[in-house]
Amino acid sequence: RDRSGANLGLEIIQLVTRIKPVVENGQLKEVKIVNHLETNIDEVQSKMNVFDEDCIFYLEDQQEQVIKSEIEECVRLAQKLNADFLGIGKAVRLKHPILWEKIKDRWNEIFPELDIKVEVESHVNRTYDIKEPTGYKESE
Repeated sequence: RDRSGANLGLEIIQLVTRIKPVVENGQLKEVKIVNHLETNIDEVQSKMNVFDEDCIFYLEDQQEQVIKSEIEECVRLAQKLNADFLGIGKAVRLKHPILWEKIKDRWNEIFPELDIKVEVESHVNRTYDIKEPTGYKESE
């Protein structure tokens, strides 16, 4: 939604997710799930000009908050069910194999309590051929 509450369509063009285990003093301190996404505006139902720089930054911020919230909900569910369907253990095993050998037998105890942080960075790249929103007339 834009600042007026009107709907906009954002199409995800590219999403890159990296799972980054943070190890300090030989211990797994936390895991960061870092997401970078690129989107395009593909529909506008607003009467506002949503194509100025401030509005694009606002849309990016709103998009980041929504995506972060959804991923955090997935993380909570995974930890509640003690089901590592996000591949956190695999990332630890691949990036820190020696540490993984020490903790793999206790992973079912470690995973539900692990501090997992989610970061999202988004960019709105294009607006296709949309030149102005429905009903928008620039003041003369």
